[in-house]
Amino acid sequence: MLTDFGLSRQYSENETTPLEVPSLGANRSVPESRKDEETPRNPLTTDVYYLGNMIRENFFEGRYSNLAFMYPLLAAMVRKEPEARPHDV
Repeated sequence: MLTDFGLSRQYSENETTPLEVPSLGANRSVPESRKDEETPRNPLTTDVYYLGNMIRENFFEGRYSNLAFMYPLLAAMVRKEPEARPHDV
């Protein structure tokens, strides 16, 4: 299973930078939560990291050779600094 909505939250379209205390699921690889699990953060940038990390682990690491065109986006999605990740959709 790739998606688990058990920890999901809903925000209005006006809430562009919500803050939440991280809800850590099974994947604890997001850099900002490894340092501090108590400080409220924007969960949207965390979701971008998790999606990019899932794509990297399941599609990029030696499995497919024709996805190089996606690498710049993927690299941006998994940046260590949350504010440097893509945020406009």
